[in-house]
Amino acid sequence: MRTADLGRTVKNEVGGVGSILYTLFHIIDVEYSWVRGIQGKGDLVIHFENYKTPEKLKSLSDEFRKDINDFLETNLDDLKGKVVTVPWDDEAYTADEIVHHIVAHEIHHIGQLSIWSRELGLKHHPLIL
Repeated sequence: MRTADLGRTVKNEVGGVGSILYTLFHIIDVEYSWVRGIQGKGDLVIHFENYKTPEKLKSLSDEFRKDINDFLETNLDDLKGKVVTVPWDDEAYTADEIVHHIVAHEIHHIGQLSIWSRELGLKHHPLIL
């Protein structure tokens, strides 16, 4: 990313949860929280203030990725009907519903990030239209 564009990563964008960096943080936080919920683990409260640079955010993503990948490599069919409750929501969901929500959530935000990157004049990855 060009130096001139770095300021744009923290500028609040139209149609999203905030800035580009905060959107990336949000995706990481939500995905990890839901996966931990399915696993029956407590939620980790993560503060954006601690990850306000691309490098720190990448480090957080790398840290969580191993746990998420390990989870995804399990037999998810065994979890389909598992009922999950989480502290941030009064509803109960099946693990299958949560996994579908995680995928839809990421697709939604990838679309937002794609639009914002095009506004910055950045080339998109060929797999992300």
